Amino acid sequence: MSLIEEYTTAIIENLPEWNYSGIQDNAQIQEEIRHFRDTTLQIDTSLNPDEQLQQLSDIIQKYVPDNHVSIKDVSGKNLRQPPFTHKRENLSTQELSNLGAKDVVPIQVQEGKDPWIIGTIPNTKTGIVSIPSFGGNIDEQTQARNQFIDTFFSQKEKNKWQNIIFDFRGNTGGDSEIIKEIAERMSDKAITYADKSETVNTVAAQKKRKEGHPLIDTLKKASHYSASAQSDKFSGSIYILQDEYNASATEGAIFMLSQLPKSTTIGENTSGTFAGGATTSLPMSYGSLVIGTEYRERYDKKGNKIKEKEGMHPDIQCSSEKAFSKALNIIDSQSRFLTSQMVKSL
Repeated sequence: MSLIEEYTTAIIENLPEWNYSGIQDNAQIQEEIRHFRDTTLQIDTSLNPDEQLQQLSDIIQKYVPDNHVSIKDVSGKNLRQPPFTHKRENLSTQELSNLGAKDVVPIQVQEGKDPWIIGTIPNTKTGIVSIPSFGGNIDEQTQARNQFIDTFFSQKEKNKWQNIIFDFRGNTGGDSEIIKEIAERMSDKAITYADKSETVNTVAAQKKRKEGHPLIDTLKKASHYSASAQSDKFSGSIYILQDEYNASATEGAIFMLSQLPKSTTIGENTSGTFAGGATTSLPMSYGSLVIGTEYRERYDKKGNKIKEKEGMHPDIQCSSEKAFSKALNIIDSQSRFLTSQMVKSL
């Protein structure tokens, strides 16, 4: 078996989107698999291994419906690097101070990354939550994440938030369980990370299980959080700022918050990296294959299936740079409208 055949077979046999239950009856998926196999077999196997794998990586990007799949060479370098070397886009402490925000609290959650920030814009009673990354060693972040949650709910009550802006711009993923807790405590109802999830029966899934990861479908293992006090609940408006760099767990955070009433997403399409989650690495005869072990489906508010590689469409489309000012303008307009209505009723 050639190197390309080895990788092609491993992808076909392990890709969650091509191996979840009932997939054999899906003619479209079977055609996707045939087309992928036929295309990879056109790669010139006389090329050196790195050139072969680079061509295969380009084919994966075009024809495999999963943005998590990637190839690493023998040095561990990812041959398909996403364009995540971008300038900072989420709000900084200084920017919030310039806006007249008060009680601005930066919390260093991930070492070497910008802090997570909570603050309040007093005149519109708007809470600001800026999270640049969900990555890093989650076990080492327990204390900081708990501090963040405590700060969030105490500030929400203290400053009587009527609006909340969650700024995820530039956040490429990690672990967004903290958003599930916040969303469920504010709504006092179960919030789902996906509409459908299923751990596929593959070699990759078996490997991850042997490594000590308890592979149970996301929906089955999900924790649920109840409002610990009446003050946890929130009935105001929620604005979620998103961009093309949002991937994986960050898309999960956006999806979860979007289930709350009066939620509005603003910005650009997300990257579309969620359908094959819980990745593991399969060693090959040359290099390795990174691939998911769990199949996930999500649907938007209108009931349309959210497509991998296409991403989540915002409720209000605009450039990521203008997303925050767009949210502030909406809040300001609503505040003026409510004030005028109160005056009329007098």
